[in-house]
Amino acid sequence: MLVTTTKIAQEQPDLAKRFIAALMKGLVHSIGNPDEAGRILQKNVSAANGRTPGTNARSPS
Repeated sequence: MLVTTTKIAQEQPDLAKRFIAALMKGLVHSIGNPDEAGRILQKNVSAANGRTPGTNARSPS
């Protein structure tokens, strides 16, 4: 499910369409390249949680 504001949908419909197109392109690539998608996801989730990728250790602050 994708959600946007009425304002963006009405005032910037091209932006919304481009966002959906980019999201779909990324999903198709992820499905076709699951190992790569897994590595990218692990790296970014780890970084967002302040952890060093591939470990359970927190990155030094």
